[in-house]
Amino acid sequence: MSYLNIVRNAVWGTSDDSEIESLKAGKYMLKVTAGPAYDLSTHKPVVVNGDEPLQFENDFMTASIKVRIRGYQGLPKESPTHSAYFDHPDHIKDQYSVGFSFVPKRDIPASNAVFGHDFDRPIRDRLPPGFNYAFAIVKEFIDPGIEADPYSDKPWLFAPALDCWFILRIGDTLPKDFLRGGTKLPHVREHEPLQEGGDASGLKYREDNNIPSEAHKRRKHFISAAHRKSIVFEKDRLYQVVFKMPPKDIIDAYLESLSISDDQLYNPSHPAHAARLRQLKERVGGSQPRMWAPSFDGRGTEVVDDGTSQLNSTLPPLDERVTEVLDDTEPRSFFANVRIALETARNASGTPIEVLKLQIAANISDTLPIAAYLASTMTAAIEGNAWTIPLFPKMFQFNADSFADAENIWKSCKFVTIFIMSIAASKAGALQAIKFCSMTRGGLPTLKLIRNTPTSSFRSAFVVAKTAAQKHGKTTVIGVALADVHIFEMVQRGTSEQVFSFAHSFVVAVGPEGFVVWQAWGEHGYNLAEWLKRGGDRVRTWEEAEDFTKDFTKLTAGKGSFDAKRNKLYKKLFDVDLFQICGSKGPERPLVPKFEAWVQLQILEDVKVEDILKFEYE
Repeated sequence: MSYLNIVRNAVWGTSDDSEIESLKAGKYMLKVTAGPAYDLSTHKPVVVNGDEPLQFENDFMTASIKVRIRGYQGLPKESPTHSAYFDHPDHIKDQYSVGFSFVPKRDIPASNAVFGHDFDRPIRDRLPPGFNYAFAIVKEFIDPGIEADPYSDKPWLFAPALDCWFILRIGDTLPKDFLRGGTKLPHVREHEPLQEGGDASGLKYREDNNIPSEAHKRRKHFISAAHRKSIVFEKDRLYQVVFKMPPKDIIDAYLESLSISDDQLYNPSHPAHAARLRQLKERVGGSQPRMWAPSFDGRGTEVVDDGTSQLNSTLPPLDERVTEVLDDTEPRSFFANVRIALETARNASGTPIEVLKLQIAANISDTLPIAAYLASTMTAAIEGNAWTIPLFPKMFQFNADSFADAENIWKSCKFVTIFIMSIAASKAGALQAIKFCSMTRGGLPTLKLIRNTPTSSFRSAFVVAKTAAQKHGKTTVIGVALADVHIFEMVQRGTSEQVFSFAHSFVVAVGPEGFVVWQAWGEHGYNLAEWLKRGGDRVRTWEEAEDFTKDFTKLTAGKGSFDAKRNKLYKKLFDVDLFQICGSKGPERPLVPKFEAWVQLQILEDVKVEDILKFEYE
């Protein structure tokens, strides 16, 4: 691709704090150059907000580029301060945009194409304490595909191009002599901003390669390396791209990433610092931040987010046991219920199962958007090795629209599994616990792993846990992932769109008092709050536990078809009738034609109350 260089004179080459002060005072001017190579001698200045793009070529492609920055006051001085691009309703809130067109001179595998930033000198002396924590939140909330090595001598930050480009339009194949004689590439316009899609044979190319027609679905689809592997940027075909970042001000965003103030280093557990990080996230994350780590949903047919249904922002408080303590005189702010519920749960005494039930209920005692915010913040805190969760309405309000408009994450069995495992795990085991069921954390199985690894026995794990509970008074928490082997095979062949899968995940706890199940089940089933409300998390007797684990063994044994016997067992275990959902009058596609199950377990042994109460809330 082209090489875009946004430079701040002298800043990257010094650790002198006076340079930062000079930036704040506006003593430096922004200069943008672009060219066919890293060598700056090949670059030319970009007229920011100009009408004409800068065009150049190298051995790989011919490209033209436009840069738009709202309120630009940099070099070259003839650059307009404004672009008509920002007047369009779709971009009225954007602050920064790079639009470019390119035509490859040879086929370029999409799996080799990345987009991002790199530097020719170290910046580690510029990185604040807690940077790793902040980056974990960026991966969690903004782009799960992003990777970086900021502490190296030549630091970099990249994401797969097909995943991170905000807009991608695939055009027609151009005649071989089209670019001869100085002909200009069609470029991204100002008054008619580029739209996701295709033109002429480019539309057919998208259809033939199963490229989703909507930008957010395309980005989600190409988080999967397997999906990128089949795509090629074809020789002589026109591609047009928009990448945008809406920081309020590029330099301010950079400075905010360095510190909270001149005399106060960044501390991720400090409420004010965490709030500033949220502000920075909102500025750089786009109008539709990517909040949840993606995974293969199992019942779906593509790489999807761990949450897959619409958030219900009107759900009443979960049950009286965690809301009755709320004083009627307490201001009913965003976090009024959840604050008191969490404090009450922390102060409660009891067995690990009793405390775990209270913690889960407390986290979802307010509306589901707030619960999703808490769960996402919890996993980000684990990845950053920080154990304080800030409870401040402003921090939620920064992202409220995203949480309220998102699909109901609490119907995702995988998200619910990760959420409960993150609460139950010890500090030492928490990172491994949230890896379970998460694709971006490397916790999902591959077809190769499934074929080379025997299925796990949930029944055997239960027997061991029951013995530990009855003889030693210990509590065990088990995450269970039921994988649909045939759907993995169909994904590799590109035929999984036609069918619906039986895959599911859930969590059980086995303690001296008995056996508890937590689960949710997708769009046509129920969310976690509904499961708790109907008493799904009741402590079951040992007889019920024996029946549950034996029925699961019967369900997952052998191969063949998903017949009436298996459907009856599935309904008994998970409270969902797949025949009704996938029948001729049901809302879903036909059920996967072949049945073959593979089970993966994540076992947390000897879970203690202090493990469950590892988070502190400010």
